[in-house]
Amino acid sequence: SYFIRLFKRRMGLPPLRYATLQRVEGACYLLESSDLPVYRVAETLGYDDEFYFSRVFRKATGLSPRAWRDRRAGAKPKI
Repeated sequence: SYFIRLFKRRMGLPPLRYATLQRVEGACYLLESSDLPVYRVAETLGYDDEFYFSRVFRKATGLSPRAWRDRRAGAKPKI
């Protein structure tokens, strides 16, 4: 459709892919800044199914949400 072409031209991605990446970015923030369980992060971002959320997250980042959180936690400096 015309909207999709305009959106892709302006943003560089189709609308659905852009929205998914925005949700994954929000998940990364929540996983890093909170102790919420993965299923709560998924619910917060509008995913009804934790396993589907994990598949989407892994496709976008290359890691599962838990692995991403563990890797980020290990990267924080110890004081």
